[in-house]
Amino acid sequence: MEDIPGHWDDDDAQLEQLRRRLAALEETNAATARAFAQAEGLRIAAEERLARSEERHSKLAGLASDWSWETDVAHRLVFVSEYDADIAETPPVIGLARWDLPDVQGLPNDWESHRRVLAAHQPF
Repeated sequence: MEDIPGHWDDDDAQLEQLRRRLAALEETNAATARAFAQAEGLRIAAEERLARSEERHSKLAGLASDWSWETDVAHRLVFVSEYDADIAETPPVIGLARWDLPDVQGLPNDWESHRRVLAAHQPF
C-alpha cells in the first residue's frame, strides 16, 4: 500500500481522540459505581435503623399490660396488637376510632374531652 502523506497523522489523531473518550467514559463509570456503592451503604444503614426501631417497638409492645395500638391522623386504628386472644371472634376494629369500638359504646367515657387532648397532641 502506498504511503499517503498525512494519512497516519489522521489515524493517530483519531486514535488519541478515541482514547480520551474512553478515559472519560471510564471515569464516568467509576463515578457511577462509587455513587451506587454509597447508595447501597445508605440503604443498608436505613434497614439496620428500621430493624432496631422495630425491635424497640416490639419490646415496648410486649411490656404493655393489655394491648397497644397505632392510629392515623384522624385517630382511626391502623394497628392493634393481639389483645383478646381468649375471644374467638374479635370484631374488626381497624379503621375505627377508639370511641367507635363496639366494646366502649355506652361506657361513661368523656370522649369529647379525650378528643381535645388528642387534637392538642397531649399525653393521656
